[in-house]
Amino acid sequence: MRLMAVVVAFSVLALAGCASQPASAVERQSPLSSGQAAAFGGTDLAYIEVSIAMSEQLDPMIGLVPDHTDNPKVQALGTLVGTSTETHLTQLRSLHDLAQLSPVNPHEGMPMPGMVLPVQVMHARGLEGQDFDRYFLARLQPYLEQVLLLARSEIKSGTHPETRRVAEQIERDAEQASLQLKSV
Repeated sequence: MRLMAVVVAFSVLALAGCASQPASAVERQSPLSSGQAAAFGGTDLAYIEVSIAMSEQLDPMIGLVPDHTDNPKVQALGTLVGTSTETHLTQLRSLHDLAQLSPVNPHEGMPMPGMVLPVQVMHARGLEGQDFDRYFLARLQPYLEQVLLLARSEIKSGTHPETRRVAEQIERDAEQASLQLKSV
């Protein structure tokens, strides 16, 4: 299963058009004008876009937690993930702007492992209590697993120091949330 997740993560990065190309090829394809923007490698660019898409798709599900559960552990987990995701999104969007990526994210709404889909959020809106808790946790676990996989891939293969630093923080926060999820 873990091997499959690694294959999927690298496939996502490759589909982003960057993982298998050297940085110089990516830089020639990108309309990067500043030296700072050119410092981003293909893995960095794909990581930023995929991570933003995944986090933005999770946000509406996290927003349901306060009104759909009375379980303090689920509420605490929702708060932890929501707060860290909001921080990460701010950092990732800054990197997105620095890299001069397109305002249209090609990964937005694309079904991929761990992605929370709008149809899942709509379904969760109709659930309350333990039914909501089970459904929410069942969506959150693969999300966290994929976030960890992607962050570790960026840490290993990324070339932009700030993007790698953000990935390291995301990895720590996702590990903490995964541990907390196991105690719910």
